[in-house]
Order: sequence, then C-alpha cells, then structure tokens
Amino acid sequence: MKVNYNSYTINAIMESGRRGLDQARLRMSVTGNNINNVNTEGYSRQGVVTEATTVMQSSNTTYEMSLISSTIRRMRDSFHYQQIIEENPSLGRWEEEHHQLELIEKIMNEPNDGAISNAMDTFFNSWEDLSQDLENQASRTLVRDSGDRLAKQFNIVGTQLSQTKESLNKQIQDEVFEINLLINEIADVNKQITKSQMNTSEFSTLLDRRDKAVSDLSKKMDIKITEKENGDMLIFSNGIVVVEGIDRNQIYTRTDSESNSQLFWDREDNEVQINNGKLKALLNTRDETIPQLEEELNNLVKAIVENVNSIHKESYNLEGNKGYNFFDSSGLDIYTMSLDKNIEESVSYISVSRNQGSHGNSDGAILMSALANERLMDNSTQTFKEYYLGTILTLGNLVNEAERLESVETDFVTFLENKKNEVSQVDADEELSNMIIYQQSYGAAAKLLSKANEMMTVLLSIV
Repeated sequence: MKVNYNSYTINAIMESGRRGLDQARLRMSVTGNNINNVNTEGYSRQGVVTEATTVMQSSNTTYEMSLISSTIRRMRDSFHYQQIIEENPSLGRWEEEHHQLELIEKIMNEPNDGAISNAMDTFFNSWEDLSQDLENQASRTLVRDSGDRLAKQFNIVGTQLSQTKESLNKQIQDEVFEINLLINEIADVNKQITKSQMNTSEFSTLLDRRDKAVSDLSKKMDIKITEKENGDMLIFSNGIVVVEGIDRNQIYTRTDSESNSQLFWDREDNEVQINNGKLKALLNTRDETIPQLEEELNNLVKAIVENVNSIHKESYNLEGNKGYNFFDSSGLDIYTMSLDKNIEESVSYISVSRNQGSHGNSDGAILMSALANERLMDNSTQTFKEYYLGTILTLGNLVNEAERLESVETDFVTFLENKKNEVSQVDADEELSNMIIYQQSYGAAAKLLSKANEMMTVLLSIV
C-alpha cells in the first residue's frame, strides 16, 4: 500500500478536524470528571491514553492522517496498592487492639484513689489501726467498710470486664456483618466489570469502587488478592476462597457454651482462621487479654479471701468466740467476693485476738496487717500488691506495645498511600491547566474544519 504524504483531499482534512474535535472533547470530558471527583475517596485520576497514528484511504490514495485513537484509563500504581492491601490488616489490628487495651486500662483505673491498689492498702492499714484499740467501734467500722470497699472494687472491675466482653461480642457480630457486605459488594462489582466495556470511564469507576471495598476489607481481616486479565479479582484468606468472580463465601456466627460468637465459613462450614485485621484484635481481646486478666485477678481474690479468713477464724472476737469468716468463703473471684454475712450484720464479729480473754490481745489484728507484706503470691515470691501491680504493669506494656505498632503501621501505610497518590490522586490545578489546553485544541480543530468548509465552498462555486 502506497501512502501519499503530500496530497490531502478536502475530505481528509475534514476527517482530521473531526477526529481532533472528538479527541479534544474526550479529553475535556475526562478532565472535567477528574475535577468533579477531586475530593472523592478512592477515586483514581483518569487519563486519555493515545495510540499509534492511523491512516485514511480515499479512492485510490491512502493518506497518513497523523491522528490518534484514544482510550480512557485510570492512573493507578498497582505495586503500592498491593503493598497497602498487605499492610492494612496489621494497621487495622493494632489500631483496634490499642483502642481496646486502653479501655481495659481505664477499667483498672490505676493509679487512682478509687482503684484496687488503694483499697488494698486501706484495708490492711485499717487492721493496724484497730490493733491500737480493739474495742474502738470507729476502728472496727473502718475495718468492715474497707473490706467491703475492697470486695466491691473487685466486683466493679469484674462487672466492667464482663460488660466489655459482651460489647466485644456485639462488635464482632457487627464486624462480620460489615465484612459480608463488602464481600457482596466486591462480587457484585466483579459482575458489573465483566459486563462493562473496557477502557471507558464507567469501567475505571467500577475498578475504583472495587479497590475501595477490597482496601476496607483488608483492614478487617487478612486477605490476599489476585487480579485477572478480564477484570475479575480473586480474594482468599488463609487458603479459603472468599470471592472469585461473582461467587462469594460469607461468614456466619455460632454461639458457644460461654455465649461467645464463633466464626465459620458459609461454604465450607469450617471455623474461620483470623490472623490479622480489626477482627483479630476484637477476638484477641475477648478470648485472650480479658480472660488472662480475669484469671490473675481471681487468683489474687482467692489468696486474699483464704488468708484473711484463715487468720480471722483462729482469732477471737470481743465475746471470746472464734470460727468466723471475714469474707464469704464461697466468693473466691472478682464477681462474687463479698463480706461474710455476720460481719455485714455487726462489727462485733470482727475477730482480732489470739487470746480468749474478755479483752484479749491484738495479735490477730497485727497478723492481718502483716499479710500485706507477706509473699503469698506467685510461688511465694510476691506480696498481694506486688502481684497486682505486676498485672497492671503487664497490661500497661501491652498498651504501649500496641500503640507503638499502630504508629509504625500508620507511618508505613501513609507512606504507601502517598506513593500511590503520586500517580492516582487528582491535582485540581494541573487538571484546570489541562482543560485550557484541551479547549484550545478543540478550537484549533474547529478552525480546521471551518477552513476546509470554506475551501469546499470555493471549489463548488468554481464548478
């Protein structure tokens, strides 16, 4: 095929102008769409990508038109987007874990006058005060009230931890609901993508919508993604396919014997393995952090109740009787710790003497006071308070570590987002500048058509 580069027919000129108009109009449309979505979350800048020059054949002559064919493509950094999907689960986990641990730390309320450590100090110090005057009613009342306050402080912490677990259960159910919504959305968008014409604005918008849903899902649970040539996306989690094309695999919950929601895959009916993400943080706090804290506090309550009761039962009250418990012997955890009924009814049951005489001595009260400094916890290596403060220190370390990891992941994901946005984010100033250029291109193409029309008119008038 011979190409004539020197002689353009008027038809060729008009075709060149027409294509120029179409090209400028398309660019202005895409640029306007970018400007309209400058603040739309998840929107990727779209651009008109040009391809090789085309030719036009007229009669027996082929003309090199120097014109371009165009497609609309979104400007996207696939590499950094993939990295974001890989890092999002860790970010989602440590954001939520930090938040939940701070709530638990707030429940413990240390150090504070209304916290357990202060209540323990007050309780054991009250026995020392009583040892100075065994018949002093005010001192006896202080012993009873400080014991009651200590028990109630443990009860309050227990109630709040229990309520937190119930709240976590509800949050887990809500999170599963949101995960299922995202799974449905991704599968539905996959269906629309396969039906949409490639390299169009609608096609790019659908891809953005799916990317946003996948990014949101990756913060909630650990996933891997694979993109196919036809636009489909495969998503799986720990070997289980979550989304493949329009097929979806959702999560449902079952309640176990402790009223905790357990997670299962709908398609395989096997338990969901969650290793990262916001859902992991909620499960970890409910199933590990709170139970561990409860166990340590229960150990402390049991040791306090049993040791206080042991001394109290072997001591005599003012009437010369013994064998009374100070705390209810069945209340051996943070939920049930309470005063013995006799002590609640009358401070006369408080037993402080190791001598059965009418006045006795203060040996029992001194032994009670000395319990505060005896190493009765953790294989006889720690006092009550040391053991308790060790528990608080461990909790504080968990909070600090979660905060540190959250900060690390936030900085890294922000870095990746900035890198991705260098390619995909809309720059309003740049788009407005481009709009001016495309308007000028449109005007030039229109002028070319006008001149070609004038030439055609002149030629026709000659004929």
